[in-house]
Amino acid sequence: QVVSIAENQLNATTQSLIEVETKLSGLVQPNRVEFNLPIDKNQRFDLEFDMHEFPELEKFKGMEFEVVANKAYDRTFTKKTWSSVDLTKENEMYYATFKAKKDVFKIAVRPVLTGNEKESAEVVFANKMDFYQKTKEELVQSQKELSVKKKHDQEKYDQLIESFKQKAAEQQKQAMVVDSRIEDSQQAVRSVAGFTAGFTSTSFGVFNCDKPVDYPEAAKQEVAFAFSENNPVEVVAVHLFDEKKDVRFSYGASSLHSLTEFGWFEKHPNTLVVVDNQGRLGYALAFDSKTIDGGVIKLKLVEKKDVNIDFIQKLLNEKTVSS
Repeated sequence: QVVSIAENQLNATTQSLIEVETKLSGLVQPNRVEFNLPIDKNQRFDLEFDMHEFPELEKFKGMEFEVVANKAYDRTFTKKTWSSVDLTKENEMYYATFKAKKDVFKIAVRPVLTGNEKESAEVVFANKMDFYQKTKEELVQSQKELSVKKKHDQEKYDQLIESFKQKAAEQQKQAMVVDSRIEDSQQAVRSVAGFTAGFTSTSFGVFNCDKPVDYPEAAKQEVAFAFSENNPVEVVAVHLFDEKKDVRFSYGASSLHSLTEFGWFEKHPNTLVVVDNQGRLGYALAFDSKTIDGGVIKLKLVEKKDVNIDFIQKLLNEKTVSS
């Protein structure tokens, strides 16, 4: 949910930035041409024209025209004597054509205001320009602030994503460790079961399939298991080897008997082999109720490198037992 909130914040900031940039790109600066105002340094002159031919220019009657030129032209044309002047309209542009015998001069022009009309238009233009500049400044400032905020939101979102990726990787790593420990535990259980498969009777009739030995009653007190460091361990399998009955009783993993059923026969020379959830193996020799200290059965830890068939056989004295 934290990532979702950060993502929503980033999206909201991004959308606000897009809206501001759209307004900024659509903002149009007012120009003097729209208000029929003359442009400084442009050449202006009076011009008589036929009102019937150009009725749209009626408001400019007796006013001025301004030259519209993108390149250099003969600025002395207003000082020359012309025999005629014609005003024409071509593609929304006005052209003034001056003639005198063989001399012809044509220039693009536009009507501009003068006098009181010009002064009123200047006020309106100034107000429009002021509004444009203030609006632009506000939008540019908002754009800067939102850009910074978007960068911050993006970094926060990226950090959260990276954090969750690291956590996921760590969880996966931990899961792999747990899986490995479980596999170690299962392997240890299989190893102990396999190594002790040769633990059989020395004489026929004491223990065989016709007269299976019943499991001992479950212990009346709850017991825990600990290695030499006295810290209780989580057990997955317990194997009790009763040398008198020449039989193994198994509890937990790879057994039909649960750990809660664990018990033993008193006054029998028992050997206890235990596997914890990390695959570690521990044992207790000559085990009986007297070896339980405060409800805890102390075990000797066996290094994994030492868990092999020779060690198990020595532990159970199997080398002296026929297989």
